Amino acid sequence: MSWKFAPASLRLPLAVLSLEFLLFALARLFFLIVHWDSVRSLDAGEFSFALLHGLRFDSSMIFLLWGPPILTLLLPLRPFQTRTWRGIVFGLIGLGLLAQALLFLGDTVYFGYVQRHVGQEAFAMFTDLRLLAAMVLEDYLPHLLAFGLLGCGFLWLYSRVCWKWLHDLHPGRGSWGYAALFLIIGTVAVRGGVTNRKPLNPANAMVGENPYPSSWIALNAPFNVYHTVRKAGLGGRVRFMPHGEAVAVVQHELGITAEVDGSPASLAAGSRFPLFRESVKQEAGAAKNCVIIMLESWDAWFVDAWRESQGLEPLGLTPNFDLLAREGRLYTDFYASGQRSVHGVAAILASVPTLPTLPYIGTGGLEQNRLGLVSQLAEQADYHTFFFRSARRESYRLDRVAQVGDFDLYRGAEDLSARHPGVERHKFGVWDEVLFADAADHMKHCEEPFFGFLFPSSTHHPFTVPDARWASGEGSSKVERFSSVLRYSDDTLGAFFASIRDEPWFDETLFIITADHVSGVRGGELPMPERYRIPCLLLGPGIAPGVDPRTGSQLDILPTVVETLGWNTPYSGLGRSLLDEREPRNHGALMVIGENAVMRKEGPSWLVRNQDRRLISQGGAELDGLDQRLQAGWQVMLRLLADNRVYPGSDQLRF
Repeated sequence: MSWKFAPASLRLPLAVLSLEFLLFALARLFFLIVHWDSVRSLDAGEFSFALLHGLRFDSSMIFLLWGPPILTLLLPLRPFQTRTWRGIVFGLIGLGLLAQALLFLGDTVYFGYVQRHVGQEAFAMFTDLRLLAAMVLEDYLPHLLAFGLLGCGFLWLYSRVCWKWLHDLHPGRGSWGYAALFLIIGTVAVRGGVTNRKPLNPANAMVGENPYPSSWIALNAPFNVYHTVRKAGLGGRVRFMPHGEAVAVVQHELGITAEVDGSPASLAAGSRFPLFRESVKQEAGAAKNCVIIMLESWDAWFVDAWRESQGLEPLGLTPNFDLLAREGRLYTDFYASGQRSVHGVAAILASVPTLPTLPYIGTGGLEQNRLGLVSQLAEQADYHTFFFRSARRESYRLDRVAQVGDFDLYRGAEDLSARHPGVERHKFGVWDEVLFADAADHMKHCEEPFFGFLFPSSTHHPFTVPDARWASGEGSSKVERFSSVLRYSDDTLGAFFASIRDEPWFDETLFIITADHVSGVRGGELPMPERYRIPCLLLGPGIAPGVDPRTGSQLDILPTVVETLGWNTPYSGLGRSLLDEREPRNHGALMVIGENAVMRKEGPSWLVRNQDRRLISQGGAELDGLDQRLQAGWQVMLRLLADNRVYPGSDQLRF
């Protein structure tokens, strides 16, 4: 890398830029080798265009990150032409290259589970390095070795360049002309062109008839992380329609009317809190207690009760859930609101989707808003509340969520291990059987009424089981490993219900069994809604058994709890009770697609859009109305979160 053809002043900047572009190219090659099946649907023309298009995003990120220090090497100023300054620049860029390489590696692993590049959750991902390491070693060990070899080669090349240029006695004196030219080129590169009115952003990668595979090739992890983090906290900036019109659309969809919500509390909140409303029932329900079980990584596709409703052959993995489904109401068109556990926690506990630009609950600070979590509503109704999980207490900072949510009792793996000496632990916590046994014991002795949130997590990747009883014995693919751990999870669920079925409070308890998100083991060639379809089962007094094909999502769970138990505490959120029979009855599901798009599904029709345009859809003339409801929900929720007007404080209810 001598660059002898270039003027002396340009050789060092060109060498540094070349190394940066080489790293991005190697990272893209590594990504394509690992995830070729996800992009193989592109034809040669689309694939070539995506590669070339990727240069725009690479250039934008490289010049944004490293343009300023490289620019100093071109300035004809004595402090910037010394060996010391060159050493500082090389040191900074070297650390940056290392950080970028680790990010590329983490992104490639993460993509295998969520089918998109990492965004602002990159910071949360690296807070649990043990989990990340286990995921890499379990499924990507050969790729990790190849990545290590590439990294060693790149390190050797970088060290050679450093040595050469740090000891070059004639590196050039800089030039104002070259500096000005570099500044112009860098500005154009960062913006992504000359004619575009807005700077380049991740949405620009979604082009052509296959926008998602094309964007997976074109985008790079540093670019995606930077832009999603930069936009975080800009809620309220989305404007698809006048705000009053958006509020009216959302209120109509949720059935918020003056007739239902004419109580003093609702009137006092007024238009400042347009999602705040009273319970429709306003009377005590047959159920007195409530327990929500959020199963880790359960796909509806693997559950035989769901498969039977779709006319599919059984897999035999979930016999206990299937028996429970015969007693309760199974929702077969039910969806997770996102692809992470924290998405599920926010949607279930607060009826709030983690929309693009929003921080996460727990690790990002979403809980700093007044949300009116279902546990807080239970507290107002004089319920005993508890949150038990089988993973570590602080994982994803759900301990903070439990604290903000006013849970009376919070237990994680450390607490469960201490309470049950001698129990076997796995890499990230205790096995689900310990969680369920502890929860059953607590429910037998705690005061009523009670509200519980249980989060078993043994079905998390890398999909290991306590012993060979649950091993499939058929191989070690991700699907086979997941099938094994799903058998285990289902057995622990069945044992839990068997242990509490004879308790006097069992027939007075509403159980809601759902999942946080899908497992991701089925790959990326699925229709978009299937990447979010999870089971949902309501079981308890007053719940008519059967199969309900209406569309619903995790956002609907909080309203379902309030309405079914007949709490007289007002609530808020973007969901609607799954048991609400009032008009309009076009229940829908809102799902967050990565860091820049949102999907809405109503029955067989669905649509994905970003802030600028529709991306992909299925349906006919009804898509216009569906799109309007998607836009309105997106806009209203971002606006209310930006102004902290999802749920009012007690002082804001006075009139």
